[in-house]
Amino acid sequence: MRKDFVVCVLAGFVLAALAYFTTQGSEYREGVHAVSQCVSDHWVEYEDRTGRMPSVELEKDWHKSCSILVRSR
Repeated sequence: MRKDFVVCVLAGFVLAALAYFTTQGSEYREGVHAVSQCVSDHWVEYEDRTGRMPSVELEKDWHKSCSILVRSR
């Protein structure tokens, strides 16, 4: 009887941990997609305005600013 109780409690903890890590992964993926979309929007706006590709330094700056923006939400 006691052994069955311990096994059930441990299984509950494992399921809770699995659910926690699954939701954390999806939040991370959503953040990555949001930053990527933000940078893409900057890229398109810059190309439309100037008619040329942005520099690597400019794109890095966009990544930094978009990351800060997404984290602040």
